[in-house]
Amino acid sequence: MIPDKIKIGGIVYTVRQDKNETLEQAGNDACIRYLPQEIWMRDYLGPDYKTQCLCHEITHGIFDAIGRSDLRADEVLVSAFGNMLHQVLKDNKLIFGD
Repeated sequence: MIPDKIKIGGIVYTVRQDKNETLEQAGNDACIRYLPQEIWMRDYLGPDYKTQCLCHEITHGIFDAIGRSDLRADEVLVSAFGNMLHQVLKDNKLIFGD
């Protein structure tokens, strides 16, 4: 399940799932927008791919939160780390919190 909000480094991002023409035009399935504090995702993505995309965008947000904007723009690193984060959380059924 994709949450409506997610906190990364003390910043709360609103997660929006809908048909987003900007994402489609850019050829992206999801994106993080730092200043409006939003994560956008296409609404029709399959459940596993959607959670993998969320982990990818969370990784961008983590790199931004730790002051490594140089890393947040490295799509190869973000994709690799985000995919591994997704795999570890999913395969180990790791859900934290209430």
